[in-house]
Amino acid sequence: MHPVLALLAALTPTFAFLITEPSSTTVWAADGPNTIAWTKVSTDSENVTVVLNNQQLKPPVSQVLLAFVDSTVGSIVVTQAPPGGFHPGSGFVVYFAPDTHTTGTRLSISQQFRIA
Repeated sequence: MHPVLALLAALTPTFAFLITEPSSTTVWAADGPNTIAWTKVSTDSENVTVVLNNQQLKPPVSQVLLAFVDSTVGSIVVTQAPPGGFHPGSGFVVYFAPDTHTTGTRLSISQQFRIA
């Protein structure tokens, strides 16, 4: 490996969060409750912000579901849907962001799923 590439690889943080639920076969209930599950390694952040996202909708949806989630628990249930429930449709993903100020940074992203 080229020395510069090796140095960059060594400096690049690695995250091993893996969102296992929702999956591509998941259908979330528009009014909840809905489960989010994941695995992590010891070097992953202890807290994450959970974001629901769908770029296929017009206008696109990007909504913080929960902030400062203890990532060591491995799963959470989203019991509180937004007023009127979640927007039904396909192409939704859940992703983890470091905090509420950097929701554009994705530490892990789920497979696409549907809300009905």
